[in-house]
Amino acid sequence: MSESAAQMAPEQLRRAVRRAPLEAEARRIARMRRLGRMAQLAPESLVVDVGSEPVDAAGWARIFGCRTVAVQDDADAVAALEREADETGLGELLAPRRGEPGSSELPGIGEGEVALLQAHGLADALGFERAAAGLRGLLAFDGILVLYARSWLRERVPEPVRSFWSSRSAGEIRTVKGTLALLPALGFEPICCELVSAAAWDEHYAQSEARLAALASGAAPSTPMGRALEALRDEIRIHHEAGGRAASTIGCFVGRRLEPNSPPRWPRRGASE
Repeated sequence: MSESAAQMAPEQLRRAVRRAPLEAEARRIARMRRLGRMAQLAPESLVVDVGSEPVDAAGWARIFGCRTVAVQDDADAVAALEREADETGLGELLAPRRGEPGSSELPGIGEGEVALLQAHGLADALGFERAAAGLRGLLAFDGILVLYARSWLRERVPEPVRSFWSSRSAGEIRTVKGTLALLPALGFEPICCELVSAAAWDEHYAQSEARLAALASGAAPSTPMGRALEALRDEIRIHHEAGGRAASTIGCFVGRRLEPNSPPRWPRRGASE
């Protein structure tokens, strides 16, 4: 499996090439509010957030007043979470923790304790099925899993696009419909999937190109900086070659922990942007 820029770069490089958020803050906050209502978050609830931006991870405590464990595999990101907790007065609710890259094992979190668990990056690092199965036991009955995963938007995907993204994922990439169909066998009731829009990708890569131009000078191709920049450059190239007909995106897959013979609670929705 090829390494992504984040996997191959040291922490200071990761900070230097940190990417712009894929979606506007208002959209991300609106999604958090919807997810919090699904999970019926209350002050006594426990949320675990893996891999979100510090301001987003802190949002669970800020919006819902609930206990939040925010897990990052990057010491700089953990430090940023600690600053966020201090600056916002959320220190008693927000607990930053350092986790192992690409691991669904979250030490200190007991089985059946978590009302809502959101994870970025684990589906790519482990494969969707392994990530979902590894996290399920941490959720309370009726707990909500929010798993972000690369997905195809149609059955027929151009081979350069399929090859590029498949080489960067530990598991099989499926269509949005195909991934939703996996959830019942993994012990989840499918609720919905929200997709990052084509416009959001255009804006994201435009900002990334500007960062590339600022960082590229003096970075030899054989150095970690050079390899990380080349990986990002390849990703932007694949995006442009799609020519406005996006074949893949990131899906936010939402499921409720389902027990045998328990009735469904949510009217199932398909994908939406």
